[in-house]
Amino acid sequence: MKTSLAASLRGAMRQLDRRIRSLDVDALQLDDYYRDRYLREKLEILESSMIRSRSQLQMAMAGVRDPSRAVLIDHGGGTGTTGMLAKLAGVGTVIYNDIDPRFLDTARKVGRAIGAESDHYVLGDVDVLIAYLRE
Repeated sequence: MKTSLAASLRGAMRQLDRRIRSLDVDALQLDDYYRDRYLREKLEILESSMIRSRSQLQMAMAGVRDPSRAVLIDHGGGTGTTGMLAKLAGVGTVIYNDIDPRFLDTARKVGRAIGAESDHYVLGDVDVLIAYLRE
């Protein structure tokens, strides 16, 4: 029996919570400002952030029969919570996109550290993303 998307997301939320809370943020080589201003603040509101990401994923994936064959673009990905949750829930391909290189760097390093890295990282606005997708 296939696991429902809702059940997969609930399990992924538990995994993401456990992995991020065990993360040694100071061990990651991140921009000080982004580590302290964004990542630490995100950790303080992790539960509500994951609930928002879960809702976004449920809407984006509505009607998808096989998440492992889906492609999700996390446009304006920020610290990467939505993409990490998607990877842990079994979404096949996750493309992270943001215009800020420090956000991209943070998302990539956190994703790698907790084993929930996006498959692709695209730096730039929507025109850059579209060009990347066309390639």
